[in-house]
Amino acid sequence: MAQLLDYYYNEQIKKFTVQFMAVFANMKVKVGRTGDKEPRLITVPIVLAHKDRVAAAIINENTQNKPIRLPIMSAQLVSLEYAADRAKGIGNVREKSFVPIGGVVPDDIKVVRQRMPVPYNAYYELGLWASNTEQMHQMLEQILMLFDPLIQLQSNDETFDWTKISIVELTGIRPEENIPSGTERRIIRYVLEFRCPIWIAAPAEVHDRFIQTIRGRVFAVAETLDTAEDIIAYANSQGIPYEIYLSLDDVTI
Repeated sequence: MAQLLDYYYNEQIKKFTVQFMAVFANMKVKVGRTGDKEPRLITVPIVLAHKDRVAAAIINENTQNKPIRLPIMSAQLVSLEYAADRAKGIGNVREKSFVPIGGVVPDDIKVVRQRMPVPYNAYYELGLWASNTEQMHQMLEQILMLFDPLIQLQSNDETFDWTKISIVELTGIRPEENIPSGTERRIIRYVLEFRCPIWIAAPAEVHDRFIQTIRGRVFAVAETLDTAEDIIAYANSQGIPYEIYLSLDDVTI
């Protein structure tokens, strides 16, 4: 357990990737008449492009000859770069006081201490795979009308979370078409490039020491307290653990 005291991992890059993929989840395309079935809508799945090797083998039923089911989308994190234009200095710390829900003032006032998160730009690629031009155009049109050229995302409602607001910006579109060797079936592929400004944040520290210290200092200016002993006695009567934060040597009249 002691080894975990200086270990911190909050899956932040994974969460940004999942949030990016969620933008394109549940997309549908219309397929034509097949046999005795009427035209219908089918869902286009989205998968992570760089899968774990074991998981990919299980999905492919331990064979490399399993064909890809089209249409499908794939997403991957291409690169990360430090965003110096969004930096606010090195080692900056913010302190904010708040009262938890149901708390009372001043007894339940707490202070949250946060280190400035580190800004990065994450670059993602979204691959669109289809067997015909009609399906590709359906996917492209649904995606392109969302971006003009960016959308804003909010990951949570936490009051003190600096990283909850982010954007996804469409920066490039390029078509690719591949005809596998020895076949006549086309695989039409479009690659959409995106930039996402993200933040990597350290854990916040929540405590009430500052409020109690300030309250202890306020006793020193009360008109009815004439000596240091009176101040300490009054703090003791209020249930303030003054011995942690101040002593007679700290109080001046």
